[in-house]
Parts: sequence; structure tokens; C-alpha cells
Amino acid sequence: MISGELGRFFSFFPSLTIRRTKVRCCSLRSGDLNACIKDVTGEDFSAKDFRTWAGTVLAALALSEFKKYDSQVEAKRNVVAAIESVSKQLGDTPAICRNCYVHPEVLDAYMSGDLVKMIEAKIAQKFKRQYAKLTSDEVMVMAFLRKRLDALKAAA
Repeated sequence: MISGELGRFFSFFPSLTIRRTKVRCCSLRSGDLNACIKDVTGEDFSAKDFRTWAGTVLAALALSEFKKYDSQVEAKRNVVAAIESVSKQLGDTPAICRNCYVHPEVLDAYMSGDLVKMIEAKIAQKFKRQYAKLTSDEVMVMAFLRKRLDALKAAA
């Protein structure tokens, strides 16, 4: 049995009964979920806040996957592709995703080149801490190999 605050989220679902292909459960309205979130956090948060945070993080990650762009046209294409990817993950249209679930500062920072610089700096810091005893050349090779491994995993 789930206990504590997390258990309260699941208490909206009485035991599920599966009979052939039918599943019965109670309906969960957005107001119920938002009231529970507010009660648990003690703050004025809603499910939309969590969805917006997820959309913003997903967009930043999607944009970080693109190589550096050579023109604003290419940057705009990358933003469109990133928004399409995030919209699929959130199950919304690209327009709704961009206007409602991705913080505009992330897109502005990407278009100005600041997002790429910041992400590269964070990656460099992470590798520096993670591989403190390696030379910078060794770290560079490790980063290259990790990126190749991630690409191979994604292709599989």
C-alpha cells in the first residue's frame, strides 16, 4: 500500500477492477488534482505549472541536441523541430505547446546563442567534476565517446 503524501494522489483511484477489457475507476477532475497539489505543496501550484515546467525542460533539452547553427533561418528551423518534438511528448499541437508550455526565455536564449553557450558551460563543469583526474584532452575524448554512445542508443 502506498502511504504518505504520494498515497493521497493515488487515493483518487479506488481499487481497479479489470473484467475482460473493462476497467472501472472514479473520475478525477482537474480541480481535484489541483486541490491535492496545492494541499501537498502548500503553494499555489497547479497541474499546469508542472506541465509548463516539463515542456520548458523538454524544449531546452531538445534544443541542446542541435549542432550550432550558422544562420537565424537554421535556428528557427531547429526551434520548430524542438517544439514539434515536445508537442508530441505532451500530446498537444505545436502552437499550444509553444504558447502555453514552453517558457519564451528558453527560445529567446537559443535564438541569441546564449542557451547553447550556457549548456556547453554546464556540460564542461559536469565533466570537469566527474573526470577531475583526467587531462582536458582525455575529457574531450570521453565527451566525444559519450556523445557517440548516446547517438547509437538513440538510433537503436
